[in-house]
Amino acid sequence: MTRYCFTSRVDTRQLDRYRERHAAVWPEMLVALRDAGWHNYSLFLAETGLLIGYFEADDKDLAQARMAATDVNARWQAQMAELFSVDGEAAGSPDEAFTYVAEVFHLEDQLRAAGLPPHPLTPGPVTRMPPENPHDPPHPAIVEELAMPPRIVTIGETMALLGTPDHCLLRPGAGPSLTVGGAESNVAIAAARLGVATTWIGRLGDDDLGLLVERELRGQGVDVVARRDPEAPTGLMVKEHRQSRPTRVRYYRRGNAGSRLSPDDVDPAVLAGADVVHLTGITAALSDTARAALRHAVELARHEEATISFDVNYRATLWRSDIAAPVLRDLASAADMVFAGPEEAALLLTGTPDAGPPADPWAAAEQLARQVAELGPRVVVIKLGALGALALADGTVETRPIVPIDPVDPVGAGDAFVGAFLAEFASARPIPACLAAGARMGALVCAVPGDWEGTLDWSAADERPADVHR
Repeated sequence: MTRYCFTSRVDTRQLDRYRERHAAVWPEMLVALRDAGWHNYSLFLAETGLLIGYFEADDKDLAQARMAATDVNARWQAQMAELFSVDGEAAGSPDEAFTYVAEVFHLEDQLRAAGLPPHPLTPGPVTRMPPENPHDPPHPAIVEELAMPPRIVTIGETMALLGTPDHCLLRPGAGPSLTVGGAESNVAIAAARLGVATTWIGRLGDDDLGLLVERELRGQGVDVVARRDPEAPTGLMVKEHRQSRPTRVRYYRRGNAGSRLSPDDVDPAVLAGADVVHLTGITAALSDTARAALRHAVELARHEEATISFDVNYRATLWRSDIAAPVLRDLASAADMVFAGPEEAALLLTGTPDAGPPADPWAAAEQLARQVAELGPRVVVIKLGALGALALADGTVETRPIVPIDPVDPVGAGDAFVGAFLAEFASARPIPACLAAGARMGALVCAVPGDWEGTLDWSAADERPADVHR
């Protein structure tokens, strides 16, 4: 994908109107730009009227031609033309007056040319130099924020989730709850709660449950890229409760749309520019085509130099350990970052998920992490449930205990932990901060019913439960 930069000039009398119109661009215009092949598109405006634009595209001329062919672009350009007027005369169609400038330096390209890694895998905080005189206002031509927000892409299966009443069996007149759930989309929701741009890639049935999944994920701030399959239904899982607590989850996924995920569903353009691509062993268990989709995603992520994150997420109800172990081991070896419980780490190493009861869980977790790291990943996180989590990053061990809560529903807590961890990692936060965010998010999800609903409390997590705002 090629990078492009252009300049133009806005009438200095219209700067405020230009900013107002770009603060909330028409949704149909956003969709048209996306579908025409414009990626990472940004505009920067100086008080002098200088406008600088940046975008990436496979073919600039083709991307422009596709936009020019849309009705919404014609309407948008007609509205914007007056803002580019000079001395009271219209400057013509704004998108036809761009002056493209040549790129003379790109850090990642030159790092690669020098044989150096383009990004440190274990990021640290960004240091900002103070101005020479902090009382001086910034120069109007300086663009203060050039970096795009971090972005995480997850790939996998999401299903409708039916919850039985808290205290009884399903029966006529009972009121079950209906929501959605899936390991990869749970991760995306948790990461989105921390302000990271997230995308979920999957496949849904062309049915009401598929519409429910898509609508709910978008409502939680997740971009959805999912083919609607007219030949297979959206999957369903049922969470059974007894005495107000979940006791069993049953899955109705055989032949569902999610199991038909294939490499064709993983669009290279969607992974372009991603900081992290997150995969799980659940998807690998669904079908041969789903496994092929994960391998394709790994190849694309490598090309994009994104961090590949893999949560083992072994499910004995989906496949036997002797079949799962080599597949999961290959995916872990291809990843930069691996999440696993002790039994799952043992599965990667020995082919059996029996880790045995250790005398010292933390010491055992460190040993498992170091052994998993020998497979290839540079960051290994061992999730220890009620104890907390241990991370091994480039040879350094960090630990974090859980946040104490009264657990209500543990399902989804591990996904919430991973989502918050990845959000902080993608935002260049150190590993201890990643662990802390993960522990906090996991506790929030555990404290309420549902696979991800506890993430909604992230911004208010520091308030006392007794606080009532009136």
